[in-house]
Amino acid sequence: MTEVKVSESIAVAAPKVWALIGDFYRLNDWAPGMSGLTTEGSGVGGLRHLAVPNGSIVEKLVAEDKAGMSYSYSIVSGPMPVVDYVSTLKVVPEGDTASRIEWGATFRPAEGFPEEKAERIVGNMYRGGIAAIKAKLGVE
Repeated sequence: MTEVKVSESIAVAAPKVWALIGDFYRLNDWAPGMSGLTTEGSGVGGLRHLAVPNGSIVEKLVAEDKAGMSYSYSIVSGPMPVVDYVSTLKVVPEGDTASRIEWGATFRPAEGFPEEKAERIVGNMYRGGIAAIKAKLGVE
């Protein structure tokens, strides 16, 4: 299995960050280009459908820990160059006025797809997501 993890500190208290990103079904509140988001169900087992330029990615909520400020999800289908993908998004307090966003995944590259390229795609996706979170919260 391949593992990718991105972790960045942010000068915003963890509860405020979690209030923005803690709902798996509200990715469109902070992620750019998610106007095509639709959902099915709620809680663990529910799905979100993300419209992307080359199709739709379907993700399933597989675990959530609201008190621990984290959730995990898998990719059910879609045009991603990975299989057996499970990702966790977490907010970790760093004192009263700062926190760390941790976003990571394990996966296998799709057959014939270079592992390094899959790692780069996933890592860039997470870095872009964290940049969007920071922008939405008005910090750099």
